[in-house]
Amino acid sequence: MSSVCQTSNPSHVLLAIPCLSRGGTEMQTLLLARVLKQQKHSVTVVCYFEYDRDVVNEFTTAGIAVDCRGWDRTVGCMELVRTLTALFRARTPAIVHVQYMTPGFLPLLAARLANVPRVFATVHQPATPYGWKPRLLLRLAAQMCDRFICVSEAAAKSWFGRASRCVVIHNAVDIARIDAISPETGRDPKAAPTVIGAVARIRHEKGMDVLLNAFAGITGARLRIVGDGPDRAALERRGVANVEWVGQQPWERAIAWMKGMDIVVVPSRFEGFGLTAAEAMAAGKAVVASDVDGLREVVGDAGVLVPAGDAAALAVALKRLLADPQERAVLGRKARERVETMFSLETFCRKIGELYG
Repeated sequence: MSSVCQTSNPSHVLLAIPCLSRGGTEMQTLLLARVLKQQKHSVTVVCYFEYDRDVVNEFTTAGIAVDCRGWDRTVGCMELVRTLTALFRARTPAIVHVQYMTPGFLPLLAARLANVPRVFATVHQPATPYGWKPRLLLRLAAQMCDRFICVSEAAAKSWFGRASRCVVIHNAVDIARIDAISPETGRDPKAAPTVIGAVARIRHEKGMDVLLNAFAGITGARLRIVGDGPDRAALERRGVANVEWVGQQPWERAIAWMKGMDIVVVPSRFEGFGLTAAEAMAAGKAVVASDVDGLREVVGDAGVLVPAGDAAALAVALKRLLADPQERAVLGRKARERVETMFSLETFCRKIGELYG
């Protein structure tokens, strides 16, 4: 990491997160922890509910201390607040930075009850799927924080109506790490040479059903899906031809599989940011994404945007790119330039340094 990451005011920082599963929020929490460590802060990640041992290993391999509590999500609100308050008091951090995932409000309350000197929070999801109650609760939560961060202008506006109610720090992509990873083609010489792909949790909001519906009418290509989730079994039972189910992979392997794709699809129904899209753009891939929330902000004019949930429109876009390798190459170059300009690690380091300074 660049020397821009250095700080003259190191602190004891506790990053609080409800779960450590395979997803964009967890990967950005890892990146935040790495940046803070590079800035000479003392960093501990506390995960209070479920966790994936492989994901935890990625944190510890990076030299980040992780405290996995493994509490049951059925724990009552009062008990959770009481236990977290005791935990925060015992660790005496200068800053508690809550990754605002359900239940985000309660850890913030616990940090205040524990008299933590500074309390930050980052919200990674947009308000799109939520009603007025979660919006009100999050706005109250923002008032409890010294700094409240959104990962995109779109996420900020969806929660607050205007971005000035919080700090916007875009998620970042470690371009150098992506460049160092060799592509995994996995190609059978007898299979279709062009690969359409997606890297995501396989659950409703990620739109893998929409992608399968679109791909069912496409010939001359294969579809590769990297990831796992509760909807995978049902989607596999559809029996769509020429689909390769890779399953859940560590981050570097997932990126290797992505780099072996010709077109990367991000068909989410909503996204606070869209880290997969940014990573694919950093890899110089042509990206087709839903025209929603943070994805619109990330992709801009460096990819193809289609209406969320519209399999017919997605199929049209994919067929057009399959027929035009030159357009794919042009989009790939524009995508790389956009990530270098807007979502670089250097920019993220600078903004985190300013926030923590």
